[in-house]
Amino acid sequence: MARILLARRRGGPGGLHPHAAHDRRPQRAARERRRSSLSRPGHALASDLGRARPGHPREPRRASIRADARHAPRDVPRIRPFPAPRRAAPVRPGAHGLHRGHRALGHPGGADARASPGGRIADVDFESEGLLEGLEDERARKDRLRLLTELYEAGVSLDELRRAVAEERVALLPVEIELGGEQKYTGREVAERSGLGIEFLMRQRQALGLSRPPPTERAWTEDDLQAAIQIKKFLDAGLPQEGLLEVARVVGESMARIADATRELVGRALARPGDTERDLGLRLADATSVLLPMIGPRMEYVYRVHLREQLRNVVLSQENVAAGELPGSQEITVCFADLVGFTKLGEALPPEELGRVAGQLSEFALGIAEPPVRVVKTIGDAAMLAGPEPAGVVSAALGLVEATEGAGEDFPSIRSGVAFGNALEHAGDWYGWPVNVASRVTGVARPGSVVTTREVHDAAEEQFRWTPIGRRKLKGVREPVPLFRARLRDGA
Repeated sequence: MARILLARRRGGPGGLHPHAAHDRRPQRAARERRRSSLSRPGHALASDLGRARPGHPREPRRASIRADARHAPRDVPRIRPFPAPRRAAPVRPGAHGLHRGHRALGHPGGADARASPGGRIADVDFESEGLLEGLEDERARKDRLRLLTELYEAGVSLDELRRAVAEERVALLPVEIELGGEQKYTGREVAERSGLGIEFLMRQRQALGLSRPPPTERAWTEDDLQAAIQIKKFLDAGLPQEGLLEVARVVGESMARIADATRELVGRALARPGDTERDLGLRLADATSVLLPMIGPRMEYVYRVHLREQLRNVVLSQENVAAGELPGSQEITVCFADLVGFTKLGEALPPEELGRVAGQLSEFALGIAEPPVRVVKTIGDAAMLAGPEPAGVVSAALGLVEATEGAGEDFPSIRSGVAFGNALEHAGDWYGWPVNVASRVTGVARPGSVVTTREVHDAAEEQFRWTPIGRRKLKGVREPVPLFRARLRDGA
């Protein structure tokens, strides 16, 4: 019955495929093709090397991901290929590490990769190597053995497997391979092929926050080379080296946070009770191959929208145009808002709950700030907002107070300081007098209040109710500063 229902879904006269109920030749042929082929690139722990791709020379086919019965460990009579995931969109050849090379971790042919003349991997006793120690559950033990065999046949060295077991990250190796590429260049080769100097290439990598392997170590991938070629094009277009390094630092910091957030999101969503290392590892690798192609277009979209909105607030005078320079410092209103008692709260709450509170503050700030007011950054228990007009920034600060008060008794109170003056925007941040003063004013504000300088009060006097709170001595400011508390007008 199940076979007939399945056949009806597939179509055919009267909804029934003419051969669905009895002819199994197509299924047998498909199974034979899967058995004789390498794993598809969705989890490609062994890449599909037998097929030439544009720009990629044909490489010799390696052993099938299915272990031959004579050479596989006794517990694993047959290792099936990793299933091919459904891709969200076509991916250009070489777009990720599993297409680019036949080994992402380890190097077959070395002391650890004892391949037989027929191309099959010789028997490795993973148990005697100590790679199954501590696994009492029989299913977990068998699945680790399967995963180790698959990884080893795909080119991961025995040394790398030992490290992964010792560091308890065996389940993450399939994802590392999905994200990685063949490390086939030295730094000097990348510098030579891209036209960049080796010193600037290494500075770029450092600015991005990445590790810096020795220039003679073969630790650079095709992606590294293509990124270096793009940097050379930026230089040829007239962009200065120091400016590119500055942007690289901002990009590196932002990407590190994005990677951290997505890693946590995907990990929490895909981890399931009862998983073995192989279950989780293959599921994560599958998700990575599907989601990764979506990230680039998504990030380009967000970048374009942010850039467009920022350009709308740039004042470019005729004098600036004639002088061939962009505006320097400009008038800006800055707000700092921080959660009261966050440090003590950290002593009472587990880190996960504390992170939730900090995330809620960020969500409040992003939800309340409307262009031209924008969230410059959030740092744990604090948020920094900026905008051209004092009234808009004060309104956002009061909105934050209202949002946190409505979050429940367990949510900490917030206090804000707002200042107005000339500041310089640099690499996505602001520097100058109003930034420093707004931060200091926050320190003297009471929980649940918004306190501003006189300049902010005078510019937004008609929009809010004000209470003078006197002159206060602020750290780093020579003279006492007159301060005012802002409140919404009645009925607002």
